[in-house]
Amino acid sequence: MYHRDGFRIRKKAPAVMKDHNPDAVYVKVSAEFMTDGTILPKVIEWEDGRQYEVMRLLAPDDEIPFPGMKFVCLVNGQKVHLIYDQENRFFMFRRKGRYP
Repeated sequence: MYHRDGFRIRKKAPAVMKDHNPDAVYVKVSAEFMTDGTILPKVIEWEDGRQYEVMRLLAPDDEIPFPGMKFVCLVNGQKVHLIYDQENRFFMFRRKGRYP
């Protein structure tokens, strides 16, 4: 489908909701918003209240095919994926049997 100006119209990608994906966990994130629009996550608060410091950001990859800004973070020596969705919320995916 195309707009009258010739540009392609793309539907807004569906939000990833907790009800549709039981492994998606919305988390509280303390982040620094830079003047150029860059977001730097600093601390992730898990659903049970535990806080994890983001040691550093790693190079982004396309391992997770969800809409939104994807961050690959190093937390406690492990690589975790943090996603900032189109509804301005951060979420992660629960790992089987353990927290991030």
